[in-house]
Amino acid sequence: MTRILKDERGIALVMTLFALVLISIFSITIIALATSNYKMTKVDSKNQATYYIAEAGVNYIIDQINREIQEKANTYKSSVEFFKHIEDMFTKGTIALEDFKVNNGDQPKAFVTVSNVGTGEDTRDYRIESVGIIGDSRRTVEAIISISWFKEAGGWPPDLLFSTNKFKFNGSDFNAPGKTMVISGHGSSSLNGNAKLNVKNIYFKQLSNGIRSGRTYGDQNDPGDIFLDGDAGTLDGGRIIYGNVHTNGNFKMAGGATIYGNLYVDGKFEVAGGVNIYGDVHVNGDLIIKGGAVIEGDVYVHGNGDIDADGGGRIKGSLYLEGSLVIKGGATVEGEANVAGNIDATGGSRIKVILF
Repeated sequence: MTRILKDERGIALVMTLFALVLISIFSITIIALATSNYKMTKVDSKNQATYYIAEAGVNYIIDQINREIQEKANTYKSSVEFFKHIEDMFTKGTIALEDFKVNNGDQPKAFVTVSNVGTGEDTRDYRIESVGIIGDSRRTVEAIISISWFKEAGGWPPDLLFSTNKFKFNGSDFNAPGKTMVISGHGSSSLNGNAKLNVKNIYFKQLSNGIRSGRTYGDQNDPGDIFLDGDAGTLDGGRIIYGNVHTNGNFKMAGGATIYGNLYVDGKFEVAGGVNIYGDVHVNGDLIIKGGAVIEGDVYVHGNGDIDADGGGRIKGSLYLEGSLVIKGGATVEGEANVAGNIDATGGSRIKVILF
């Protein structure tokens, strides 16, 4: 993960995070079926909880380093001075964290160490190792961060968490409420299949292969904006986005994909069956709605774009269309359809048309 922070003196810092999870292997002796099942369930639950404690330790240290960068970057005139400050703060011993809720009578703890694993004039790499402990259960999570010192920067929002050309996250939850992140060259980035990227604003620059990894993007509790640069490709099935989505190219949503927010597509937009969009949709090209897709809000197709809807696709709000409409196969517009061009409605489709 790369981190670039605004610096009024013209200094930016880049942080790279690559999370590596070391999974512990547990064995249990089976004495009796009922007893062993109970013990296995209990051990599995504690094992999972211990992993979250270890992960929390890594996130805590990254957050603390982030705070130091934001608060102290302008204090130091050189990278040598700044890195000395970081190392004095974080690499001199083990950091013990115990501010966790008691788990089945055991007090969870995390012991975190930070070590320098690569040194350069303007770039240094650090390994963060967090050992989570609950009773006799231990789990370890590691991250490697790279902090680089640049002489020039600017134009970044003050809430920027990081900007990266290569983002890899193998954990479960990446939490940065109220923050903004920029991911460039998305083809070289990846997330764990069930990872949740809980970040308010996300910019995908030079996006070409679509969003095919991870589980959720955006902050469900405080949704912001998700920007997809270029022909965004496909939002794969099962992916969920919280926040308003903006694309400046063509965009597809595969079956099972969901957006909680408004969608703005500066190009052609294709929606597959099983897609749900809980907001309004604005399209500057053609709109194709396949069977079973549901758009909860209003739909605006600007310019010369046309709509082809079939197979039970539903627009629950109203439709505003300057081009032509083809609706068939049980497709439905539940609100008013304001259509300037030609209309071809067949096959059990339902629509209330207002011509303009």
